[in-house]
Amino acid sequence: MALRHVALFDWTPGQEPDPHEVEDLLRKIVSAHEGTLQLGSSLGLSPSTYSYGLTADFPNDAAYTAYLMDPRHQDLLNDVLRPAARSICAIQIPLDS
Repeated sequence: MALRHVALFDWTPGQEPDPHEVEDLLRKIVSAHEGTLQLGSSLGLSPSTYSYGLTADFPNDAAYTAYLMDPRHQDLLNDVLRPAARSICAIQIPLDS
């Protein structure tokens, strides 16, 4: 079953990571696991507590799990994203066939 991983980040003011560094690394990690990625900063069109978001589509659970456990992903989460975020939320949803 194909799935979409959605993650939202609320950066701590003054702690925002370099968006180009994050985007470049995420694109490499996601593509290494057969995924496609969309990401970016909030457009600010509605009141939102989250300032950055991403969606990553994977062909199956195994590809998503491999992405999740990839040491580069774990390093990015632990060394860059979590220290910079006030809040992170994520969900995985099925994609229509």
